[in-house]
Amino acid sequence: MKKNALLLLLLFSIVMFSQDKKLNYYFNHYEVSVTKNYGYQHGFPEKRIIFINSKDSTYLLQIRVAKDLKDARLYDFKKKEVVEFSIDNITFKMNDLANLQQPKLVDYFFHKHQKNIDNKNVEKIEFERDTILNKTVVHLIRYKNKKLKKVIHEDYFIFQKKEDSEFKRINQDVRDLITTHNVNLKKEESLTKTLCLTDGKISLDVEYLENKNIDYNFTFNRKD
Repeated sequence: MKKNALLLLLLFSIVMFSQDKKLNYYFNHYEVSVTKNYGYQHGFPEKRIIFINSKDSTYLLQIRVAKDLKDARLYDFKKKEVVEFSIDNITFKMNDLANLQQPKLVDYFFHKHQKNIDNKNVEKIEFERDTILNKTVVHLIRYKNKKLKKVIHEDYFIFQKKEDSEFKRINQDVRDLITTHNVNLKKEESLTKTLCLTDGKISLDVEYLENKNIDYNFTFNRKD
């Protein structure tokens, strides 16, 4: 009898701990971009779609496709968890959320972002507005010191008039431009391209293809 009771208790514990955990994340916007990283990807294009909640930055879902790569992951920064999904047909639209399958928790190390504490660096900004092409180019140059001779990094931010942009996602780079350097951007302008240069050569090229507002509750069951 005792053996049977222990066996039943063990089976009950296994069932309880293997039950699916229902999770829900709300997304109100997605962004599609193509990234070329010349540092470790040798410039092979990587297309990605990122789903976010503009009112809650503690999580996001990202789907990436590149050469020999197909990756779909949900990052929960508050819980410090990453859930990986399998996906076959990727359209880079809202429908991709419905096609995510087989969620599983994966090991992931969250890096702590450290600010640049080298106060000797000096930043200079150049601003050019092309009224014919409706483009604004912001050139950010970072020098080693106030002598303004040694350039250690350059960024180009290209903004363009986008009538169909439903949502202007202001990332940290753009926020820094506005607050630190008083860059006056027009209301209808959106960030369409970012170029990062190291030693005068392009190290990162990001082209933003689409911004769109959505209203989607993403619910899935995960086994823990």
